[in-house]
Amino acid sequence: MLGRESVEEKEQVWGRRSGSGESGSGEKERVGEKEQVEREVVGEGECCGRGRYLYRELKHFLDGQPSIFIKSQSFIISLREGVKFHLYMNAAPKGDASRFLSPDDDTELISERDLLLITEGHHYPDMAIDSSNGCLTTLSNTAAATFQEIRQQGVAKVMTGSDKLMRWNCIGIQGALLGHIIEPLYISTLVLGSGFHHGQLSRAIAARVDKAIFVNIANFYLNFPKMGRTSRRVPVEPSKQPKLSLNWSLGDKSYEVVESDSGRITDSSPFKSGATKASRICKAAFFSRFRGMCNKVNRPDLLEHETYMDLKLQNRNYNSAKRMLLRHLDIKGYGQWSKLPNEMGSFSK
Repeated sequence: MLGRESVEEKEQVWGRRSGSGESGSGEKERVGEKEQVEREVVGEGECCGRGRYLYRELKHFLDGQPSIFIKSQSFIISLREGVKFHLYMNAAPKGDASRFLSPDDDTELISERDLLLITEGHHYPDMAIDSSNGCLTTLSNTAAATFQEIRQQGVAKVMTGSDKLMRWNCIGIQGALLGHIIEPLYISTLVLGSGFHHGQLSRAIAARVDKAIFVNIANFYLNFPKMGRTSRRVPVEPSKQPKLSLNWSLGDKSYEVVESDSGRITDSSPFKSGATKASRICKAAFFSRFRGMCNKVNRPDLLEHETYMDLKLQNRNYNSAKRMLLRHLDIKGYGQWSKLPNEMGSFSK
């Protein structure tokens, strides 16, 4: 994650290459060894570095240091006014934003129409009648779905990047754990290096959802980020991408290299957390950081819930918004969300 600061406002920018956690390839949920529920590996590639950055900023806030967070009336902690989050991706995310693209859509230079839409920040989605536009998609139709199958195969079925971005624009990027103590956080802009099609991208990341679904749930809303692309197309060759993922966030002394197939750090990674090769952005690492903050934010009650999944399920407001979103998508005929089994979050360390 890269930061850029000015006098008037503070902007946080993070980059993601198509099919990766931060930079690299291998967009799939890797759960590790067949005989255990893996908690120390990096799973689905969804920009996990953002979580590490948010936890660091929370620590700064709780220690009385300058931070992007401030005290809030409705939540314990909220985002400081003027702070914005910007997401850059080398290519259009897999799924609804890219599966209807034609070669003619990926032009070298920005068209006048796209430039106008980018400048004005409008969303004009393409919605073809009697088509599969907007339908939810998974990365693999053959990947494991049940807990036992996942333990045997080591790979789980997960949603595509387009669907995850749409979820972020509905219930935020903070997730269920941090949602206990901070308000929902939304991205302000999304920029693509290639594969930009205004109508397809608009539909995929936000416009297939109706604005009114969150009217009765406090602090959640349908977010429409500004969308754009680089001035010139960024060439991407997925077949030549190494099966590695790099993560780094502002404040880290070195980057970490994770092998996509195993979900663990490589032997040559500049940053190593220990002999287990557990990544610093795995679920267990975030779970440990969160539990360490509960007393500091006057929420010792959260420590009564021993497992990672128990803590996530206790965020009733977040989960209500999530259930409402998934039900809404199902009713509209877009399909059902592929959920990971709760057993995968049954760890307590």
